[in-house]
Amino acid sequence: RSSDGGLTWFALSQGLTGLPIYSLEIDPVTPNRLYVSLSGGGVWAYDHQQPEPCVPSATALCITDGRFRIESIWRDFAGNSGVGHAVPLAADTGAFWFFDPDNLELFAKEIDGVGYNNAFWTFYGALSNVEFTLLATDTATGAQHGYFNPSRRFASQGDIESFPQEESLVSPMSFAVAPVAPRRPRPAPQRSANACVPNSTTLCLADGRFAASVTWRDFAGRSGVGTPLVLTPDTGSFWFFDAGIHELAVKVIDGRGTNDAFWVFYGSLSNVEFELTVVDTQTGDTWTRENPSGTFASNGDIEAFPQ
Repeated sequence: RSSDGGLTWFALSQGLTGLPIYSLEIDPVTPNRLYVSLSGGGVWAYDHQQPEPCVPSATALCITDGRFRIESIWRDFAGNSGVGHAVPLAADTGAFWFFDPDNLELFAKEIDGVGYNNAFWTFYGALSNVEFTLLATDTATGAQHGYFNPSRRFASQGDIESFPQEESLVSPMSFAVAPVAPRRPRPAPQRSANACVPNSTTLCLADGRFAASVTWRDFAGRSGVGTPLVLTPDTGSFWFFDAGIHELAVKVIDGRGTNDAFWVFYGSLSNVEFELTVVDTQTGDTWTRENPSGTFASNGDIEAFPQ
């Protein structure tokens, strides 16, 4: 290992003796992992883990009591690439924007599931289908876990074994956090030709023209209404069970200059059943999407509201 850009080196171990090394490759998604191919000896993997404090920056989130550092990089359809700009949202949740501060592209959260399966859980949901890589680092141990999303795919995922703390004797049952939530009536979509009025169940997007709401049902059959959180003029999210845990992100983009329509993007950080409703308050037109139980959902509809 070198700490001065390759001027000097020191050994991390005694190495693999007795067999010639055929090739070395660094994992492009989880960069602290080195793969070693040995002639006649198969392939070995070595994870270099070095604890270090998490330092938040313009491109790095520090979440879950500052233990986890989350970073992202992206590549668009034209081949341009860059680093995601970090936006802290809650104690265990953050987001990144790629192209415009008003349009959040990627949401991520780390949940402490040690009491359930002796691991920390990584969830992410994208409101964009460009290529990206998300890298999570446990700064307490130095362990890293990367996730790659290819171009033109909307991604949403929950990994409840991303950072195991010790051998678990408990079998995982679901990806959802399931605290008890009060049952609340389903909100009536706003259909009048007026500006959106934000309230405890309605998220107003695109300068108040669009009203978004969501209902959910968990694995135990409990149901409720998402509580909105305003993030930018175009982007917001909902929490279902706990005010500090974002479950569903949504944004509305004015795409009239491209295809004469408003676009709706959403990405979930939960796999419970939900129904998302967006209403154009100027016309009364309604757009809905249902997500079945057990599915992580992420998608974009660039013809949601044709003009």
